[in-house]
Amino acid sequence: MTKRHLGYAVGMCAALALAPSRALAQQRACTSWSAGAQTDACAPFAWPPDECLRAVVGRALRARDLPLAARLIERMIERGAATVADEYYLAGVYDHLKLAELARGRYEHFLQRARATPDARVNALVPTAAARLGFLRRDTRRFTLDLANRDQGLQPRGASVRVNGVEVSRGALPASTEVLPGDHTVAVCAPGFASWSQDTQVHTQGVTLRAELSPLPRPLRLVVTPCVARVALVVAGERRSVACAGDRAEWTADVAPGRVVVEASTEGHRGVSRELTVEPGVDPRDERVELEAITRTVTLRAAPPHVMVTRTDEAGRRTPVTMEDLRHG
Repeated sequence: MTKRHLGYAVGMCAALALAPSRALAQQRACTSWSAGAQTDACAPFAWPPDECLRAVVGRALRARDLPLAARLIERMIERGAATVADEYYLAGVYDHLKLAELARGRYEHFLQRARATPDARVNALVPTAAARLGFLRRDTRRFTLDLANRDQGLQPRGASVRVNGVEVSRGALPASTEVLPGDHTVAVCAPGFASWSQDTQVHTQGVTLRAELSPLPRPLRLVVTPCVARVALVVAGERRSVACAGDRAEWTADVAPGRVVVEASTEGHRGVSRELTVEPGVDPRDERVELEAITRTVTLRAAPPHVMVTRTDEAGRRTPVTMEDLRHG
């Protein structure tokens, strides 16, 4: 996409956004929206109101924030607010970012719609779109991203793969797309993992990159019942003492994903040792631990014999009496 071609797209979008007086009023009302703080690709994106999309696209194009412009035009198409020309501009943005597969798909869709559109401005864009589509069908390279540490049993869920700032895949890895030769920036984010990015060059052959994603600590929430005064915990080799809250003890802390050994005990109850598997993620991993009371057998004798002994849960008996399943206390 040439500078003149991109400038034409910028001018057209700006004109479409600013020409009617009503659109101008909408643009002024939408100036408070900004994507500047939305840098986390895994975080939910705070979309501008639908009536602001076209004005914000114009601002993004004038600022040369092409990834943001592409995202917003895709939103316009999804919401049914895009024109046929908007698909051409979106294809041009992907083309400029060297995202061949995305650009090719949008040029094809634009040409299909343009043939059924009696609009001179749209028809004037057809020759350029057809020429670029022919080029993109010939001169592209396959780019693939996979995990470098797959042998560790870690499979990110919902991984977002971005090339030159545009999401090309969301889901499991590996992921692949077609790009134009040149320099590219690849970034990956997945819930529960540290973000990863790398610059790469794609020339005569395709490229396969292997991202080594590092899992982040995940909250582990333990609920131990019953609880007498305090519960002694050993989590991943570290000892902790947790006070009771009613008949239970609750403890939450971040732990490294993987296998974690948890030990719990309280007065008058048998201790429990359990091995947990903590998967990478951002939501707390909940685990409930129930302790079993220690019981005793007691024999009562009296002098003189035959003394009446009663328990609250059974009829009285005379000594000697053997009582079983007496709990601690």
